[in-house]
Amino acid sequence: MRAHLAELGIVAATGMTSVAKFIAILRDAGGLSLPSTARSALLEIAGQIEKPTARAP
Repeated sequence: MRAHLAELGIVAATGMTSVAKFIAILRDAGGLSLPSTARSALLEIAGQIEKPTARAP
């Protein structure tokens, strides 16, 4: 996800904590000005990241 963000000029810190923060910002429609296709693709990636995380004990 960080690599995709970097292509859009957004620098994100490493680690799951920063990914979780970014996902929350991404879900807020006004949080970032991204092209709609990029937002859609990043939300799909976010779902893939969260799915196994939600099942972890």
